[in-house]
Amino acid sequence: MRAVLPVPFFPDGKSDSIVQVQGVNLRLADNTQRHRTDDYEMTKGDDPVLVVRRGEPFKLTLELSRQYNVDRDALAFVFTVRGEEAPSYTKNTVAVVPLGFRSSNEAFRGTSSWNAVVLSSRDTFLDVEITPPPNVIVGDWIMDIDSKSRSENDNTGFRYTHKDPIYILFNPWCRGDTVYMDDTKMRYECVLMESGLIWRGSHSRLRPTVWSYGQFEKHVLECAVYLLRRVGRLPSPSCSDPVKVVRHISAVVNSPNDEGVVEGNWTEKFSGGTAPTGWTGSASILQQFYKTKKPVKYGQCWVFAGVTTTVLRALGIPSRPVTNYYSAHDTHSSLTVDQFYDDNGEPIEKLNKDSIWNFHVWNEAWMMRPDLEPGDYSGWQAIDSTPQEASDDTKEERDTMLKALRKCNHAYSRYYLNDELEDISFDFGLIDDIVIGSPFTVKLSARNKNPTKEYHAHVIMRVETTHYTGNNRKLVKTDQFDVTIKPNSREEVGLEVTYQDYEKLLLDQAIFNIATMATIKESKFDFFAQDDFRVRMPDVKIETDSDALVGKQLHVKAGFRNPLPKPLTKGVFVIEGPGLAVPLRLPVKQKVPAGGEAKVSFYLTPKTAGPKAIIAKFSSKELSDVDGFKSLDVREASFLESANQSSEGFRLACDLLWVDPDKDIHGWGENDRGVYFPFGPYAVFKFLKKNDRNLISRAHQVVEGGYEFFGKHELVTLFSTPN
Repeated sequence: MRAVLPVPFFPDGKSDSIVQVQGVNLRLADNTQRHRTDDYEMTKGDDPVLVVRRGEPFKLTLELSRQYNVDRDALAFVFTVRGEEAPSYTKNTVAVVPLGFRSSNEAFRGTSSWNAVVLSSRDTFLDVEITPPPNVIVGDWIMDIDSKSRSENDNTGFRYTHKDPIYILFNPWCRGDTVYMDDTKMRYECVLMESGLIWRGSHSRLRPTVWSYGQFEKHVLECAVYLLRRVGRLPSPSCSDPVKVVRHISAVVNSPNDEGVVEGNWTEKFSGGTAPTGWTGSASILQQFYKTKKPVKYGQCWVFAGVTTTVLRALGIPSRPVTNYYSAHDTHSSLTVDQFYDDNGEPIEKLNKDSIWNFHVWNEAWMMRPDLEPGDYSGWQAIDSTPQEASDDTKEERDTMLKALRKCNHAYSRYYLNDELEDISFDFGLIDDIVIGSPFTVKLSARNKNPTKEYHAHVIMRVETTHYTGNNRKLVKTDQFDVTIKPNSREEVGLEVTYQDYEKLLLDQAIFNIATMATIKESKFDFFAQDDFRVRMPDVKIETDSDALVGKQLHVKAGFRNPLPKPLTKGVFVIEGPGLAVPLRLPVKQKVPAGGEAKVSFYLTPKTAGPKAIIAKFSSKELSDVDGFKSLDVREASFLESANQSSEGFRLACDLLWVDPDKDIHGWGENDRGVYFPFGPYAVFKFLKKNDRNLISRAHQVVEGGYEFFGKHELVTLFSTPN
């Protein structure tokens, strides 16, 4: 790295004639707020680092060995991609940025060049502004600052190396960045929102699952950069291109590719890991992977999509999960989904290689596409981080399928062209919105529209549990019926399924496949229909006892009523929410009887303001994948609300409240020390508890910081109400 310097520098040397950098103030609060990176956990704490977005200037204050002299001193910033073995100017993995003045650097704004200018100088402090180009490599950079004399005959110099890296991210707020997004609302949701809905269920019964993305949590950004540089090893120059970045991330999120983040598992056996339905968010997955460098067990499509969303948002790329219902998986590349059933309506598994998933979740990422031909290709780009199915069928299997098709005597043509089809119509369905633990009935209705002719039908009905991928079917119940359909009449048959029928066969998504086959004996007309539906899980209800304020402890209760006709044992709630560094695991210590309530209570303290969510997930030996959420609008605490969090602050707030000079307002004294003294702490407590905008009586002047400032007359305005 030293070889790229144009002149020799001596980091430990001393010279009175050459200015030296002795320290750097990153101005974290100002920079992170301006770059919308102040929520990243790594920008806080005892050893914070700077996180900025490319194409946007950030400010530094340099502490020098003496006052800066523009005619005498030359300073240059050297930015190098962290960990780069052979930094290269041509590959843009190193940049030397001379410090200039705004007038001489105006031409560089908005270009692909770095820019550094002096803002002001005072004593030994120098304020500078640095702008990375909008197409710079995304990741962590090392910053060196070189100083030397402007004298042509003096090649002696000094180097200051900043101890921590500076993270540079994609910038959807910068028009020069290829991930720029003009829609303010969508940009906020797809970059800054820390939680959101991922949709599961079936096309007839959608299920919203709240997912905590946690892109700002501890070690998440570090893990995202690690995935770029170390897993699959995307070349550093490619880390500037969002097209290459999202392709890379979609590959390394799943473990079959380069030992990625999440190991997929579509069985019902999840020993040695967490069931896919047990996760509530991405942060704990990424934190575990970053710590162990081994795939985290286990995930399915929505888990892969949730983790991918988190990684892309952490890097600054707008991203969102997308759910497709009734999602066909064609393993034969035939552009059709082929399904085969025997005369009893039972699937022929050896022929059914294709599948229709109840749902499938992938991702979209927002970016321009200058790599494609001119056209309307920019915007949302689809990527899928779920491991793809390989077509492992043999020639014999394909030949068997072809023979079966030839022997079917064009069944679908017979269905559409049958002369008798106009006489008989079928309606197949069931009562929806069934809560787990309840029975349900599958019904087939047949209508004869012929005014004189009677028809006879043989009906087969099947109910199976199935995985959301359409595989691993288990027969719950089947029955056959012979039905006589009289002229101008309707007949109905039904198959009732009880909880006892399905309780031991239900798979992790609580999904059923319902199929019915009807044959009209007077013709060769066959009717076949199938559909998927799921029994609904109860919702966890979440309640809070007060407004959500930054820095204020919030009491939360979560619970639901047991819908099963048996007790729940070994129950555990997993909680994610604002201010929780890791998810809470709260066991339910006692059995929850049938119809009884499973409930827990806990506290959390939000750290930042804005839209947040509390997420609760429950699992037990008998019932799992039960969840719920509560949206919060966390706001900064007012003066009185902040003071009310401690007895000392409470007393101070009481002393600050002046009496209302209007004697007509009942309940106010005339003591100029506030209401605490004439009315006592109980009256003041009532005042503070009732203090809200709906009860404002009038504005009052109070002394900022306490009564010890009376002499300084530093006044601010607060509101108060009668007690």
